Amino acid sequence: MGMSEQSVFPEIDAAKTEFQ
Repeated sequence: MGMSEQSVFPEIDAAKTEFQ
């Protein structure tokens, strides 16, 4: 999920969690 950024892009936010 968005670390310090807000969930402006839910899709991108979800992808970031997957890449983490």
